[in-house]
Amino acid sequence: MKCSRCGLKAVIYLRYARLALCHLHLEEYLAKRVVDAVKHGAPIGKDQLIVVAVSGGKDSAAAASLLSLVKDQLRFKLASVHIDLGIPGYSEENRKTALLLAEKLSLPLAVLDLKEVLGFNVVEAARRAKRPICSVCGLLKRYLLNLSASLTGATRLATGHNLDDLAAYAVKGFLTHEETPISKLIGHTGTVDGLIGRLRPLIEVGEYEALVYALSSKLPFNHEECPYVNRRGLEFRAKEFLALLEEERPGFKLAFLRGLLK
Repeated sequence: MKCSRCGLKAVIYLRYARLALCHLHLEEYLAKRVVDAVKHGAPIGKDQLIVVAVSGGKDSAAAASLLSLVKDQLRFKLASVHIDLGIPGYSEENRKTALLLAEKLSLPLAVLDLKEVLGFNVVEAARRAKRPICSVCGLLKRYLLNLSASLTGATRLATGHNLDDLAAYAVKGFLTHEETPISKLIGHTGTVDGLIGRLRPLIEVGEYEALVYALSSKLPFNHEECPYVNRRGLEFRAKEFLALLEEERPGFKLAFLRGLLK
């Protein structure tokens, strides 16, 4: 398969766009999506700082890489932060890949170790709170990421949530009657009540696109899944449902999310 734009070997075929793209043109295509995401929503001033959360996974690696590509064009500064959750084996690998990624992209990296900051890891926290580990993990990460972004003077905290994640979150919101699921899908928001505004650069980038980009860019990331991932959860089921619709109607997820955000 050849690239639709230059004739070189393609690394991906985007059914919804009817495009086969080589690595360079995939990068160009995704970078434009990221530029659009950054420009949408609350404005970011010249030389303001965006801190990108790098978990060690493919999505945050892709987000950090693409933001690094467009930062000069959009005239913002970029740094990164990693939260070490203390999950035996898994967190060590995530921390190592976050360090390698920061080195590859020449990004400043702050590492916050949950055990050092709060005195316990995420497994111990879930046990003490008697709550599901994923719930506790999300709460602690949000707190520490906001703290880190605040201390560095950042105006935005970027995360690696992709199109698939956000579309599934919206479906879950409808099914559970959450009052404000849509507001959390906005590309980025300003700082409110001490909470640093969020930026989702991959809001229009699918999970598979992010994976192919990370692999073809040779970005370091942990290929293993979190040992505590809940494959029976509602969001995971929503992703499966959306994947079936996407298979039948290429571009459905993107159209669905865009429709919600109008």
